[in-house]
Order: sequence, then structure tokens, then C-alpha cells
Amino acid sequence: MNWPIAAVIAATLATGATVGIINGLLVVVGRVPSILVTLGMLTLLRGVTEELLGGEWITDLPPGLRELGRGDWIGVPISVWTAGGSLAGMMLLAHGTQTGRRMYAVGDHAEAARLAGLPVGAVRLLTFALTGTLTALAALISVPQLSVIESGYGSGFELFVVTAVVVGGTSIRGGAGTIAGTALAALLLGSVGTVLIHLKLGDAATYWQRAVQGVFILAAVMWDHARL
Repeated sequence: MNWPIAAVIAATLATGATVGIINGLLVVVGRVPSILVTLGMLTLLRGVTEELLGGEWITDLPPGLRELGRGDWIGVPISVWTAGGSLAGMMLLAHGTQTGRRMYAVGDHAEAARLAGLPVGAVRLLTFALTGTLTALAALISVPQLSVIESGYGSGFELFVVTAVVVGGTSIRGGAGTIAGTALAALLLGSVGTVLIHLKLGDAATYWQRAVQGVFILAAVMWDHARL
């Protein structure tokens, strides 16, 4: 099926938003802890992807889709433009809009937010939908950068994401943290792999990178706990 690139982008973003809404409904209506819903959906979708690919690799992405991952505009990669635009948009939403303030309030204390008259369920659904959409956008930009796409692509990213969020200053209890802090933490963690490669650790660099990520998570959680 040869879809226009615009249709592929729209379908991918819509799929991400739909998955986010399903997760949100499981949390809001089903009252399932969000971490369990997220990990459960991750495992489900990873299994579906492996079944659909059947062990095959994707090697024939259309040029228009490849352009999203490898193209540039006025000399700056599209991936950088996308990351910068997403970062600016989320910072504006979180710190400059009523919706963002509601997200912080619900994340900090959902019951207090409900008593204050905030639509807690709607805010959570919107947050999950937005997260799913941004995840789909990240896939649109990162996946086409690869020459060969395997079914297991993205495995281990969940640990990187959790580490970046926690190290970036977001409280594990919610309601505190900044978009800029998470972005800086992601840059820091991304540089760890580069440093380890320059240390010429060979295949052991991957294992050391995971160990460093674990140390960062433990240190950030202990610091968050100490601030109570």
C-alpha cells in the first residue's frame, strides 16, 4: 500500500494518540496504576510488532519518509528542528497555559485538584493522549534514520526515558519537575555513551552505560526522598 507521506504521518500520530487515550482510560476508568498500564501496553505492542514482522526486517522505506529522519532544512537536521519545536511547545504548555498548571496540580495531588473543581479525569486523558502523540512523532523522526529496521528497535529506551525524567528533577510522586530539566538530563545521558566509547571499552561500553544509568536513577531518587 503506497500511502502519501502526509497520510502516513497523520496515521502514525493518530495511532500514538489512540494508544495514549487507551492507557488514560485504563488509568482513569479502570483505576490501574499508570506505571503498570504503560509497561503492559509497551509489552503488548512490542509483541504485536514482532508478530506482524515475523522476524523480517524493514529495508524499503519510501524516500519521503527517509527524509524525515535524514533530511535537513537550511542546514539543520529535521530531527533537531522537531526536537526543538517539541521542547518549546511543551515548555509553553507546561508553564504558560492553564492546561499546564492543571497538569501540575493533578500530578501533585489528584484529590486536592478534584476538590478544587478541576476535571481530573479529563486532564489525565489529555496528558496520556499528548504523550502518545509525542511518542509517535519521535518514532517518525528516529526510525527512518536507520538503514534496516528490526522488530526489536527501541528496546531499552524505556530505561533511558525514566532516567532522564528522574535525573531531570521530576518528582517520582508527581507535581514537580520541568521540561528543560528533562531535556538537559537527556543530553547528559546521551553524552555518557559517547564518553564510554572514547574510553575504548569495546562491547563492555553498553553494559557500563546501563550501570551508569542505574546509578543516576538511584542518586536522583535518593535526592528526591531527602528533600521531603
